[in-house]
Amino acid sequence: MDEIQASLEWSSVVEVTHGVEVRASLPALNEAGIIAYTDGACIKNPGGPAGWSALLWSATDFVNGKVSEEAPCLECYGHIPKAPTTTNNRAEISAVLAVLCLAPPTLPLMIYSDSEYTIKVAQGAYQMKANPDLWQAYRHLLSFRKRLPTFEWVRGHAGQLHNERADELAGLGAFN
Repeated sequence: MDEIQASLEWSSVVEVTHGVEVRASLPALNEAGIIAYTDGACIKNPGGPAGWSALLWSATDFVNGKVSEEAPCLECYGHIPKAPTTTNNRAEISAVLAVLCLAPPTLPLMIYSDSEYTIKVAQGAYQMKANPDLWQAYRHLLSFRKRLPTFEWVRGHAGQLHNERADELAGLGAFN
């Protein structure tokens, strides 16, 4: 991905996701695909530091809208250092980039996020006006996918178990 401008956020995603074996972490992974929850957090917005998180499950472990309690989960999170450009939105996009790096591109992918901004720009409902470097990385990663990911918005800080865990890990990433 030489043509993608290196940013603190992209560097964080690459550092965490490089070499991760998704199929080893999710033994039930098959053609049903992957379910992921993402989140971003920024301690001082803007300015950072910030963190992102991604939780991935095999879609076969997702029944009636819930993940089986004993289902293996691949959890990852990253730290984004303080910088004038560090924001919560950039952390949220970074979490989605991490999922796109980890999820096999031939499999269906459902991403749950509490960021309306990220979802609406990713789906084309909002025009991208900020963060062009990260949206360029998003489009580049999409070019490898057999089909586009689907997104679903979840209300943040509303007691949804997986969103709360994603929030916790994004906070850990922010605090490094």
